[in-house]
Parts: sequence; structure tokens; C-alpha cells
Amino acid sequence: MKLTSFFHASCAAPLYFRFNDNCYRIANDIVLHDFHAECEEISGNAPRSLSPEHKQSKPTKGESSIFAMTAILHLGILFLAKILDNALGTSKTILIQHGRSILAGVTLAVSNYIGYRVTKQVVTTDGNLAMIAVSVASGFGCCLAMAINKRLSKDRLYVNILMSDNKEAMQDLRDFLAANHITNVAADSYTRDWNTKTITVTAYAQTKAESELINSYISQSHQKIKRVVQK
Repeated sequence: MKLTSFFHASCAAPLYFRFNDNCYRIANDIVLHDFHAECEEISGNAPRSLSPEHKQSKPTKGESSIFAMTAILHLGILFLAKILDNALGTSKTILIQHGRSILAGVTLAVSNYIGYRVTKQVVTTDGNLAMIAVSVASGFGCCLAMAINKRLSKDRLYVNILMSDNKEAMQDLRDFLAANHITNVAADSYTRDWNTKTITVTAYAQTKAESELINSYISQSHQKIKRVVQK
């Protein structure tokens, strides 16, 4: 299973967080300055002197739009990072099931790093908007990993041994398999009492779609068909 795209995407995560920290720190300093200035004006005290880098009047229309874009960028980075975090976490479970211990360990390490950074950002952010964005992103990340796994996983060959006491029902089943281009082999067999001759069909389902066709036919058949599946 190929999941290397997750590792390419996760390598850029530290750069995103570093840029996000700087933007958030600048916006936070300016907002705190404006808040203190307004409080001192209400109380009648003269505003405190600020350092040259913070000494400014109320933000202009252009500055307000920059602050809004910074906040949107902050939420967007958190959203994408949490999607990647949950996608890596789900991929770790899939890799463990496939016996890829080294890739699972690397995936877990990267997922933990991103998860800790996202948690830090959410804790230091006021309001519930960041928590809502991160929560929604968790579901997107899980669905993304499952979709990629389904896309990249190879279909397994399932050998279906189909038996019935009704010979005509087995002949109809074999015709159905041949019509749907499902590889099968028919062989003569007998019932339990050794008095009635019937047919045993071995069907080789090479895709999930072929397995679903066999399942559907057996469930809709009026005759009892016993099925033994060998992986």
C-alpha cells in the first residue's frame, strides 16, 4: 500500500506552524495594544507610551482587512493540519494491520507532532471557532485516509466453493457466473446420502464487485446454496 503522499505533505507542517505563529503573534500584540488604549481612555488616564514598533493609531481599513485575513489564515492552517493529523493517525492503524511496522512508527511520530502543535494553537486561541474547525477537520481526515486506502489497496482473490442438492440450481448459478465473466470450475458431486448426483461450482472472485455479485445471487436464490470461502 502506497501512502507516501502523507509523508510529503507532513514535511511542510513545521513551516506552516512557524509562519502561523509569527502572524498570530503580530496580530495579538496589536489587538492587545488597542484594548489597553481604549480602557485607559474610558478611565480618563492618558494612554501609556509604547515602543516605536507598537506606537500607532487605531487600525485603518486596510489594517483591519489584514487582521481578518490573518485570522482566516490561522483557522485554515489549523483545519488543514488537523486533517493531516487524523489522516496520518488512521493510516497508522491501516499500516499496522498490513504489518508495516516502520512506516507505522514514522506516521505515528509525525501525527503526534502535528497533534501537539494543533492543541497548542487551540489552547492559546480565544473563542470556540478554532475548536469547531479542528473538530470538523478530524472527521475529514479520517474519511480522507479511508478513501485513499480503498483506492490504493489491491483486491484479493476469494475462492468460493458453492454447493447445493439441487442440480438445476447449480447449473443456473454456473450460467450466471459465466455471463458475468467470473472464472469458475464445475465438478460432479453427490448429496450426503450418495443417491443423488449434483454439481459443485468453484468460483474465483478476483474483485470486490465479483464477490458482491455472488453474494447477491445467493441471497436472492430460491434454492439453498451452501458457500465456503477460502482467502
